[in-house]
Amino acid sequence: MPGTPGIADFRGHSFHTMRWDYQYTGGGPMGDMVNLKDKRVGVVGTGCTAIQCIPPLGEWAKELYVFQRTPSPVNVRGNRPTDPDWASKLKPGWQLRRTENFLSILSGAPQAEDLVDDGWTQKFKDVRHYKASTAPDARAEVLERVDFELMQGVRTRVDELVQDPETAEALKPWYGLLCKRLTFHDSYLQTFNRPNVILVDTKGRGIERITENGIVANGREYGLDCIIYATGFDISSGLTASLEFEPQGDGGMNLAQRWAREFTTLHGLLISGFPNMFFIGGLQGAIATTRTYDISVQTEHCARIVEHCRANGIGKFSVTPEAEQNWQAEMAAHRLDLQQYFQDCTPSYFNGDGKYGPVWDYFYGGGPVEYRMVLENWRKKKLDKDLSLERR
Repeated sequence: MPGTPGIADFRGHSFHTMRWDYQYTGGGPMGDMVNLKDKRVGVVGTGCTAIQCIPPLGEWAKELYVFQRTPSPVNVRGNRPTDPDWASKLKPGWQLRRTENFLSILSGAPQAEDLVDDGWTQKFKDVRHYKASTAPDARAEVLERVDFELMQGVRTRVDELVQDPETAEALKPWYGLLCKRLTFHDSYLQTFNRPNVILVDTKGRGIERITENGIVANGREYGLDCIIYATGFDISSGLTASLEFEPQGDGGMNLAQRWAREFTTLHGLLISGFPNMFFIGGLQGAIATTRTYDISVQTEHCARIVEHCRANGIGKFSVTPEAEQNWQAEMAAHRLDLQQYFQDCTPSYFNGDGKYGPVWDYFYGGGPVEYRMVLENWRKKKLDKDLSLERR
């Protein structure tokens, strides 16, 4: 799920930031950004957001400067129309079956059939190293093989599509398969063949500063008329920072204080001392490439708990500390041992920008589909045991 780009423009000495402004660029989501024909445009970032916006910007801007910290792996997208005859034969429940088949393959769980068969599953079918039972030596061997097959293919594609050898070399991802989110586009790399598109490769350092005239990178100032920030999203500023309010639990302790003292949850959703509260989408839950899946699994789980409480006249519920500790043990038992692998990666949100270790350390290692089954089993067998329930 890409971040939303923001635009900053230099009008006199003023500086404005906003979401995409078609009044400034002209056109709309399909292109036709005619107002950029006389503009020098800078894009900061080369992740998922930039992959999508750079091709049309290169088509319309007078000059386009792409400021790159590290290159993204860009694979073939290959979208094609859906066959109506095929779609008409799908049976009810096909969405969930396809989603879980896709996520199971990405988690390393063998599947009899690849129902999606896209750029993700084609590269992850042989990945079996996610399971904690895999011996460390075998896991390293699998990682090395899969990294080579995928990343060398990506690098070869760069050479095939980008004409300038120096630009092509800078666009090749040098890191491993799991270090940065895969991207898919059929015209991103070719955009750098345009004479008006300049790649500013900062070799991992990033831009130095913003001035009233543009951007300084590699010791040089690039004069610009506007800057587009394709810098993604922030997941490392603190779990409660984005809430814009401070939840308070029993005794007046706020959530930041509680987690500073002891970072524990049950399933990433319930926190002892904070009755009748769900924390959806946070750590110690599940993380899926199809992010709507794990969010929908969690929201349904929370709805089932509320349904149970309503049916039994419960007015207040809270998870017990013992249940939280049991979940910590289960998290540890399914932890993915990829610490060294991510230490060798390029800085990204997958490894806390090189500061906090693998993001997977903070999620259930069995994968999102297995996580759903864990929740279902818990509702059947442990709900009344792990929750303190008070009747109205």
